[in-house]
Amino acid sequence: MTGRVFCLVCCLCAALAAHAESSEESSLAGQWVGMFKSTDGEQHFELELAYEGDALQGILIPVEEGGGRIPADAVDFEDGVISVTARQGAVVLEARVAGDEMEGTANLPGGEMSMLLARKGSSRARTILDDFERRLSEMRGQPLELVRSGPGMDAVDDDALNELLQAAEASYTTSLALMHDGELVGEWYRGDQPEPVHAMSVTKAVLHLVIGRLITLGKLESTDTPVHHFYSQWAEDEQRAAITIRHLLAHTSGVDRGQPATPIYQSGDFVQFALNAPLEFEPGTEMVYSNNATNVLGGIVGQVIDGPLDEFLAEDLFGRLGIDNFNWGADPAGNPVGMAGLHLTAGDLVLLGQLVLNRGRWQDEQLIEAEWFEQSFVPGSEHSERIGLIWLLEQSNDQVVGAHHDGYLGQWLGVRFEERLVGARMIANSMAYDPETDRFLDFLEYLPPLVNSGD
Repeated sequence: MTGRVFCLVCCLCAALAAHAESSEESSLAGQWVGMFKSTDGEQHFELELAYEGDALQGILIPVEEGGGRIPADAVDFEDGVISVTARQGAVVLEARVAGDEMEGTANLPGGEMSMLLARKGSSRARTILDDFERRLSEMRGQPLELVRSGPGMDAVDDDALNELLQAAEASYTTSLALMHDGELVGEWYRGDQPEPVHAMSVTKAVLHLVIGRLITLGKLESTDTPVHHFYSQWAEDEQRAAITIRHLLAHTSGVDRGQPATPIYQSGDFVQFALNAPLEFEPGTEMVYSNNATNVLGGIVGQVIDGPLDEFLAEDLFGRLGIDNFNWGADPAGNPVGMAGLHLTAGDLVLLGQLVLNRGRWQDEQLIEAEWFEQSFVPGSEHSERIGLIWLLEQSNDQVVGAHHDGYLGQWLGVRFEERLVGARMIANSMAYDPETDRFLDFLEYLPPLVNSGD
């Protein structure tokens, strides 16, 4: 009898434990809100959890990136720890659950962040969101202030400049810099001091300058050099064997565009990922903007300089321009990233734009041969009038009057040839970013009115 009672008690305890575990798991269902934090800033995220049968499903919502919904590939809960995987491993969340709170880490393509989420509607969630709104208001209330000005200020129209500054303020611009005919107009920053910002795809325009410098130094022979001279695996395929450096620069290589970029970040070796990527079309027959193509260019640059790109630039091109506060990221395999990765200030970015306006001349030295720009600022192929070699072209009356490149979030570098004007606009990726208002899509339209051409 005693044994039966003991067995009954054991079964009851097991049932209660199973019920408690089931209740704990079911309590996860619902919406969780909070923050992902790193040394670079904070991001507001939401996590939706629900059951489909016995399986727990999840959806991630990065609020600052427009609220796009990212379905989880897997959600596991065991021993009080929840694990969420999304985008084929590019996003991994792991957190311990305690009541209405989850605390742990988020491994994202940009790096590891701490994570704090709370059940929506709970007192903890209200505290997190109230604190978020307070700091958000403080950040967006911080003014864009003139930090430096120069003789170029006298050459610009005051009303046109005020209109630009108002638009920059309204779009939460982190930094803005202008130069006219080699003279600084001004640098405006939000914050205590100028900080490098990720240039995103504007990195590609600077990569163009690096390649021009390597050609000038004789380290690269020609843009007509086949890519298989650097990566022999392409020699084995007839179409890939025909791809040249120029095809990569003009976005006519046919290499898969690499958008969205998440699989690239997952790969660990951006160059090998691009070399193995499918061809979208026969090389030279179309023009399609390609992240993969510029990553191959980054790999070629890495081979040619035979060392860290940061060190080469500090000792050579950037050093000669006085640029010393920058970082150009590499992929996990050590290749310089071509599609993005450069961090610098708007004041330094505008110097690089001035080098373009000068056709490669800086002070008394021709750092990049002028012919490089003559080749670059005409249509790079018969397939598009709007792109030269990497740079996007601005035309008026069948004449190229300017060139620019833009990047994710709203990074801009614009060069106006007739007005002798360079403008750089940058915005940091932070919890204050609002994709509805902050991309500053019409930035380039504010540049020509600043200076009458011919002045």
